[in-house]
This record gives sequence, C-alpha cells and structure tokens, in this order.
Amino acid sequence: KVDIVYPPWANLKKTQDMDVGQVGFKDRKNVKFVRHVAKDKEAVKRLEKTKTEKQVKLAEERQLRDREMTSIRKREEAERKAKEKEEMERLAEEKKLKSYETLFQVDSDKYTTNKDNQQKQAVGASKKRTPEEVKAMEEDFFM
Repeated sequence: KVDIVYPPWANLKKTQDMDVGQVGFKDRKNVKFVRHVAKDKEAVKRLEKTKTEKQVKLAEERQLRDREMTSIRKREEAERKAKEKEEMERLAEEKKLKSYETLFQVDSDKYTTNKDNQQKQAVGASKKRTPEEVKAMEEDFFM
C-alpha cells in the first residue's frame, strides 16, 4: 500500500539545501493526501518499460544555444543597419529634391547665355570666310 500526494504546482517549495528530487510544500493545508492505495503493478511495469534516461550534456547545449543567440543577434543587427542605411539614403534623396541646387542648373545644350553667344561670335569672327560663304549667309538671312 502506498500514500499518494497531490499538491498544486504553486504550492511546491524547493530550497538550495534540499536533495535532488526532494520538494516541500509552502502550505501543508493546501495538499491532498490519498492514503493506503493499493499498488497497481501492471501500471508500474508499463511505466518502467517506457522509462528513458537521457544523458544531458549541459555545457554543449549551452554553447550551442549561445552560438544560436549570437547568430540571431548579428542577423538582427545587420538588418537594423541595412534599414538605417536605406532610411539615410531616402532622407538624402528627399533633401536633394527639396534643395535649390538642382533648380538653377542649366543644361548647356538647351540654353545659352549672352556670354556664350559673344564667345561664339568671337570664334566665328576670327575665322576667315570667302566672299561666296558671306553671300550665302546673307541670302539665308534675308530669305
């Protein structure tokens, strides 16, 4: 015959000076006892058959977990930096669009200034033309 104890999990008490597998109770009144229960040998045999003891290597598991956490942290940091870089590029582009620097840039193929025209005329004036070229230019001008 066996005594069975049913404590709620919140009522369990474990201190440093207790042995492995030993537990206490915070409140003895909050524990149910079933006394003198006949042992079910078939249930015990089934439990013994399915019982597995696993060798736990805590140091290796800790190192593996630490490596995984480090890789996750590095990946998150890289993603954060990439987002910051994209944000900085976007802000720089917005600032560039809002600035007046590009507003007054003149495309030299489309527009000319008086200074440019004077330089072109000076270059054209220094070039000697034949009388036939001058007559052709005058005819084109008056037509």
